[in-house]
Amino acid sequence: TLVQMPRVLVVGGGLLGTFHALEAIRRGWDVDHFDADAEPHDASARSPGAITPSFAADGLDLDLSLASRAAWEDTAAAVTGLPFRSSGSLVVATDLADLAVLHAAAEHPSAPDR
Repeated sequence: TLVQMPRVLVVGGGLLGTFHALEAIRRGWDVDHFDADAEPHDASARSPGAITPSFAADGLDLDLSLASRAAWEDTAAAVTGLPFRSSGSLVVATDLADLAVLHAAAEHPSAPDR
């Protein structure tokens, strides 16, 4: 008998859509991957939390964010030309309240993991 692999349609060519398509391919699925635009812009990389541990809550949220970030780093290492910055992101404090939040985040026990 012929075994047919699952087939999936992924809509969205940003960070998350691309990652989902690649993960499905790794699992042996047939993938159709579509995006509304021919060139990348407005990608989901701008949505903090997916692979940005600095925005994740402690516990499961942080664990999943760190696992997702590691998976993306592995993917970037395997795909020529796929960018990955392991240096994190720059957050600018615009007032003293913002600065206080940044100080609290930097002093938090989980800061080194982020």
